[in-house]
Amino acid sequence: MIIGVVSSPSTAADAKSTALDSRLATIETKLDAVMAALMSSARSDPTAGVGASGRLLVGWGEISRYCRKGPRTLRRYRGREAFPAWRWGRHVVAAPENIARWLVVREQVRRERRRSTPTESRLP
Repeated sequence: MIIGVVSSPSTAADAKSTALDSRLATIETKLDAVMAALMSSARSDPTAGVGASGRLLVGWGEISRYCRKGPRTLRRYRGREAFPAWRWGRHVVAAPENIARWLVVREQVRRERRRSTPTESRLP
């Protein structure tokens, strides 16, 4: 008795599904690579976020006057909270547009933390 392999509709659908999944995985990998390249170029190029004004703040003193914070505080923000300032040769530079975007994102994160943290009821 010879048993033959019969192609059923579900097998064909499974093959199409597998092919589609592999194509989607390939596309996702390529998109991840593109996003990584964009993020690395934005971190290394201080002019990447400069708007139409083309203005850059040069040096911790100028950046701190713009932000109304001390230079040491801004360096701490750079280390802990990814403050958008970069080394450009021997100078530190930042774009006001990047700082504005960073402040918005930082405030959103702080609000989300406050919402997720249970508040204790105050006793009189």
